[in-house]
Amino acid sequence: MLQSRLIAKRPFFSNVDEHIAHIILTMPFDPDMTSTSLAKSCEVSQSTIVRFAQKLGYSSFREFLSDYITFKYEQPTTQEIGSLTKSTQRMKEVFDYLDAHSQNPSFQKGLEALANATSLNLVIDEQSDLLGSLFETVFSAYLIPVQRLTPQGSLTSLLNLKSSDVVLFIQLKESPWMLEAMLCSKHALATCILITPLVDSSLKGYAHHVMPLMPIPRLDFISLDYFHGCTYICSQWIDYFHKHHHEKAEQVKTLNQRRHAISALAQHKHHDS
Repeated sequence: MLQSRLIAKRPFFSNVDEHIAHIILTMPFDPDMTSTSLAKSCEVSQSTIVRFAQKLGYSSFREFLSDYITFKYEQPTTQEIGSLTKSTQRMKEVFDYLDAHSQNPSFQKGLEALANATSLNLVIDEQSDLLGSLFETVFSAYLIPVQRLTPQGSLTSLLNLKSSDVVLFIQLKESPWMLEAMLCSKHALATCILITPLVDSSLKGYAHHVMPLMPIPRLDFISLDYFHGCTYICSQWIDYFHKHHHEKAEQVKTLNQRRHAISALAQHKHHDS
């Protein structure tokens, strides 16, 4: 999704990229937008727009446009402004809560374990699919392979983990399956990190590190609150990664630039043929 890609790639943005991202996020919805019209709005060349889409990980501008349309359709209408104000205030409460917990040793150790991960095993419950996609997009942008496991999958793969492996659990509701997955990971001596809003989660006693989401007493803002919370955690992880793994971050940046250059060259040759 567009928003998570922008979050993941922002540390690599140039001033021009920042300008284009700002225009995309704030401009009125244009269902007939083309790379040429967007370039005109941003006062850059059309090739710059295409390269920006590739930098976000899209294979073509058409693929970017599909995500853009979905993103804009999800934005509130004029009739929803009151609800938006309420949501904005709620988002501030979520961030304030996480600010207060982010300096806890367990939270910081979780960031450290994630930053040192050579691959990430993501275990999510049925309610966490969107949040799983967010983490998968962010970590993939840093060239960290992600394996996602849902209740429909087999737990056998967790038993084959090594002590150097990291498993990230996103738990929104109590589930015997999630507990079994945690026990399998612990049996393999993998590092287990838990993200949950559940104060009395049965997984907390088994996880090595816990990153708490804000407990939600009401049901009206559940998905939005959780998304904001996980976005915050992703941003904290990106900052931690660049601060403590500067050399690796530069390597990732160089590899991404090479990959985008090769992709652009391949597309150019395809058009020429």
